[in-house]
Amino acid sequence: MADPTPLAPMTTEAFKDCDIRGTYPEQVNEDIFARVGREFGRLVAAETVDGQSGPSIVISGDGRNSTHTLMEATIRGLSAAPIDIVDLGYPLPTPAVYWAKDHLGAQASAIVTASHNPANWDGLKVMNGEMPPRPDDIGLLADRASASAEGRAGAEVQMIDGVRLVWPNGWLLVRRSTIEPKVTIRLDGESEAACG
Repeated sequence: MADPTPLAPMTTEAFKDCDIRGTYPEQVNEDIFARVGREFGRLVAAETVDGQSGPSIVISGDGRNSTHTLMEATIRGLSAAPIDIVDLGYPLPTPAVYWAKDHLGAQASAIVTASHNPANWDGLKVMNGEMPPRPDDIGLLADRASASAEGRAGAEVQMIDGVRLVWPNGWLLVRRSTIEPKVTIRLDGESEAACG
């Protein structure tokens, strides 16, 4: 029996206490995000959270130049697990992704962003359930991702066209721009006071 193909070495210096952040493509790249996506998807599938209809995840990201390819890689990894994946598109602000997770009843979220870090950085924030990950959760992802090759795609990814926030006197639609990386916000209400 032939030995399996060895995995390319994977750096783990971008794995911080509560997320993954580093320079692109030296510390974070498509291979790492595909591996992390696969392992996070497996964890989500194995740990169905109380009150959730089944293992599901929403994913989005910010407007950095590397976000699109890193999101695609993360989705490719996630799709190896038996979970429902909802691609919210990008760019979306982090709070909108957390809101969409709750609004859509998803168990988990993944956000490709490096927050306040310089433009040549990117990262990944993951959450399974209602609490952010602990350092040992991120450590487990680093260990598993380092030891596993990217899996075969199998899950279906549902893409939605923005997130609509509705309240009694109006609504707010948050969706990606088809022209350039920006967020367009449109407000509609019964009066100017409802929108203010």
